[in-house]
Formats: sequence, structure tokens, C-alpha cells
Amino acid sequence: MPSSRLLCAAAAGGLLLAGLATPAAAHAAKPSPKPGKPPTTEKLADGMSQPLSVAIDHDGTTYITQATFDESGQTGILTQLKGGKRANLVSAPGAEIAAASVRNGVVTYAENHTPSPEPGSEPDPNAPPPSALLKQIDKKGKTRTLVDLWAFEETHNPDAAVTYGFEGISDACASQLPPELGGATHTGHVESHPYASTTLPSGDVLVADAAANAVLKVTAKGKTSVVAVLPPAPISVTADHAAQFGLPDCAIGLTYLAEPVPTDVEMGTDGMLYVTSLPGEPGMMGPSGSVFRVNPWNGSVKRVATGFAGATDLAVTPWGDIYVTQLFGGEVSVLPRGSSQARTFFQADLPSAVEWQDGKLYLTTGGLMGPDGALLRFKAVTPAHR
Repeated sequence: MPSSRLLCAAAAGGLLLAGLATPAAAHAAKPSPKPGKPPTTEKLADGMSQPLSVAIDHDGTTYITQATFDESGQTGILTQLKGGKRANLVSAPGAEIAAASVRNGVVTYAENHTPSPEPGSEPDPNAPPPSALLKQIDKKGKTRTLVDLWAFEETHNPDAAVTYGFEGISDACASQLPPELGGATHTGHVESHPYASTTLPSGDVLVADAAANAVLKVTAKGKTSVVAVLPPAPISVTADHAAQFGLPDCAIGLTYLAEPVPTDVEMGTDGMLYVTSLPGEPGMMGPSGSVFRVNPWNGSVKRVATGFAGATDLAVTPWGDIYVTQLFGGEVSVLPRGSSQARTFFQADLPSAVEWQDGKLYLTTGGLMGPDGALLRFKAVTPAHR
């Protein structure tokens, strides 16, 4: 099962990727070499449910994606915070609302109608066809659909030629694998899950598609292209993995090439794109999240840092520091400019989304299991030292 579905399941509060990281490995970042007072924050909003995406416009207007659940299922929500008032701009029963970004009053978001993320679940024959609609709300409040990224995926499937799974596994060993793995190897599935977006000054929108394992570009007219495909994430199978998830002993020591699952994309002042990834498959999870640098002109990809436990979002400062949320590591980490070693910036309960706007850093926390999520703003953020 692609780990983008695991990401969905975690967001639904039903899985939370149990066993993702052992206590010793739960924090990829090292403590700051200069201990001091923790960063000062102010709470801008609370009572939110699954605030997994946040976008802030230049005037301070904030947009947060949420989700609520009842007997009828999930309802995706896009909430606006402006002038101390809160309003739900979008309420979509049966859908996930994700990938919020904003520029000059134009709000972009994804409305995802996708198959059930539950492991082993069978498709509902009566369900409507899946879709992943990238939408925009203009300054007058009018909504339009830019593109259906699921339809784009069906036509292009950017990682169709990429092989994931166990390297060098024998047929005898492969026959002993749990059936929920779906085989020893597989190529890229036809599946789309736009999880994050950023809107450029040109009006183009960059999308981190967690299921396509790619960064996409969508123009204001909806023309879509592939910017880059992220490489598989090599994960070494341990005895603990085998014991916990029922893997055969013959799998211990093998390398599993997991789907990378991009979870955010931002453009730095250097013109490069920075992307977080949350890789993993059932039984092979660990603190293997990474930050990549992507050249938007030729699609080349370079890993900047790795070892994050649930890298779900990042923010890039004008001076080049990178802040990364570790959803399952319980912290926001900072990568000082030019460094490949992250360190702890701020410890928090389930930090999920981080955003930089006009000299301030914003963070959403909590809310995966109920309406206890919050939006925080850091009062002062200065360049990190290596």
C-alpha cells in the first residue's frame, strides 16, 4: 500500500503510523548546541480539527484546512481567519481539503475524492470515480477548478518507470511476505494525492503530489507538467521490523525502496525548490523523512538532509534556513543554511504545518484525534547558526 494512503489514514486519526519511530529515533534533530529559552509563541487560534495545511497572505489573512468526522464520514473544510473572525469558506462532505496556498488574495486548495485509505479495504463499486481537483478562490469569492490531477495522473503517471520494494529478494523469500504488501516489488501506481501547494508570483502553482511521488506545476490556465519525480527512499529492514510486522527472517538486512511521498514544496530565494518527503511502507517505517532540493529548470533532485520522523511540511526563510515539522517526532527542526544536520527548534504536540510570511513563522499543532488543534506564531525568529 503506498504510504500516501498511510498519510491519509494518519490524518484520519485511525492509524497514526504506530511504530513509525522508536523512542530513541523519534527525534532526528540534535538539540541546539546553545541551550536557552525556548522560542516565544502566541496562540492565534484553537479548537481546530486536523489543521494539516496553513497559508498566510501578506495582509495576515490565514487559511487552514481542517477535517471533521461523523457517522456519514469525513467533511473537508477550508477555514479563513481574518481580523479576529473565523469563517469556513469550503465545506466538502466526503472529501479531503488539502494543499492550501495563497498569493494576493487568490486562494488555492485541493479537493480530493479518493479511495479509502484503510489497509486491505476493497474499492466500493458504487463510489464515484476518484478525483483530485486543484481549485482557486479569487478575490471576489468565485471558485474555479484549475485541473483534475487524478486525470493528469491517469494520463501521465510520472513514476510509472520507477520500481519500489525489496532489492535482491529471492522468489522463496518473496512468497513469505504478508499479502498486504502487495508483492515484493511494484512500479508507480496510478494515484494522485495533492497534499501541499505553493503559489508563485507568476500565478503558477507548484504541487507536492504525495501519491504521484512528484512535484507538479499548474499554470493559471490549468496546464500541468511534471517538474520532478523524487527518488525512492532506501530503508534497511531490521529484526524489529520483521517481528512487529510479520516479515520473514529472510527479509532482514534487505533494502526496501519505499515510495518517497512528497508532502510540501516551497521556493527559496535562490530559485531552488525545497521538498519534504514522508516515505514508508507497512513494516518498513522509521525516521526516514527527507528534505530535497529540486532544480525547477531541469528537474534534478538532491537530498539535503534525512532522518526526520514524519516530515510533513517545511518553511524556507529569506536567508536560507529551513524549518521542518516532524509530525511523529514531536518537534519543529531547523536546518541552518548550507547544513545537512537539523537540530531542534521547538518541541510541540503533533506539529503538522509550518509557514513563513513577512518575517514571521507560523505553526499548526495537535488536532489529529479531535478539535484540539492550534495555530501558533513565533514572536521572533533569527538566523540559525551551524
